[in-house]
Amino acid sequence: MKSFPKFKKLQNDKDLDYFAVTYEKCSGLAVPASYLKNNKVYGIYIKSKMIGGFILCSGEDLRTIEFFAAKDKHESLFQKMSPKNTYTEICCFWIDRAFRKKTGINYFIWVSMAYALKRYGTENIIFGTNSRRLAALYSTTPRSIFLHSDLIKNKKTFIFTARKRGCVRGILQIVYHKFLRFLKLEAKRKLPSFMTLNH
Repeated sequence: MKSFPKFKKLQNDKDLDYFAVTYEKCSGLAVPASYLKNNKVYGIYIKSKMIGGFILCSGEDLRTIEFFAAKDKHESLFQKMSPKNTYTEICCFWIDRAFRKKTGINYFIWVSMAYALKRYGTENIIFGTNSRRLAALYSTTPRSIFLHSDLIKNKKTFIFTARKRGCVRGILQIVYHKFLRFLKLEAKRKLPSFMTLNH
């Protein structure tokens, strides 16, 4: 019998440490203990194993700006976001590599994020990525507003904002787009090999 995934807020040091270590392995970015303890950290579990998670941050220090924008752009970006305390940041989003192609688990994680934002998010949302694939996914919903792009450590970065009021619908649109893409890939995979060649 397959285990249904569970979603919970992380509070004890052991879980927070595991989240930080695993996220750093996935992204190469360290997460300070103080950041973990001062914000809302969520984990997704299969049985007793954490297989994904994310952090919601509402405060003055936003990792999205720090890591995905050049220093000389910080001030102008914060001016666009004024007042900063109306923004909730989604950051440190990760999924265990073994589960990234598990469609049902992916949907569960995205819907869990929507629930957390709906319940705990502030008026505005900010999020970013250095993954072109994720940036393209975020752009599939008109609820995402492109804020800034940069080149950090030879990687293209993207920053988006959104209104909390439409965030659940926006995330569901992303999930729907992922589902359509999954169906297309499955259909292509089942075609005979001679029909999938590029001409």
